[in-house]
Amino acid sequence: MKDEIVGIRAYGLENQLYNFTAVYNPNDCTQDKTALLMQKDGVQLVYRVEVWAENIIEAVNKGTKTVLLQRAEEMTDYVLSHPTAIDRDTLSRREIEQIRDSAIDSDLFTSWLMITPTSIQCNLEEDEELLKTATLENTLSHIGHTGDKAEEFLKGLDDDS
Repeated sequence: MKDEIVGIRAYGLENQLYNFTAVYNPNDCTQDKTALLMQKDGVQLVYRVEVWAENIIEAVNKGTKTVLLQRAEEMTDYVLSHPTAIDRDTLSRREIEQIRDSAIDSDLFTSWLMITPTSIQCNLEEDEELLKTATLENTLSHIGHTGDKAEEFLKGLDDDS
């Protein structure tokens, strides 16, 4: 058997600054944010990360990993926010173990870490203003056509009568 070897040269790309944003809205359709509702009083969480990467896919991966690590770090505060610990300066080792066991039994850690973002956005930092302008123009265009669409819909109802 003869080997056929193909030489391929991969060129390195320069790192560029990207803005990565992940939004966790407790009212989205995934119904996986019960921990968010309990922990943050139903407040939407928005994480914005500046990421240096060679391309947008790498930036999304790095941003996603960074947000996951941040959320894991936030989770370490669960003991201080537990009802047993409120208004107390010290807890016994046994009390801390009970709080931990309770969190594990209720799947608090799993449900907190496994929630999916409602949306993610990633763009080159230097394109930020361009994208804001495009989004605003698109929204205004959609709003401007809403009246026409409603009128067409209502005419369609009259035609069906």
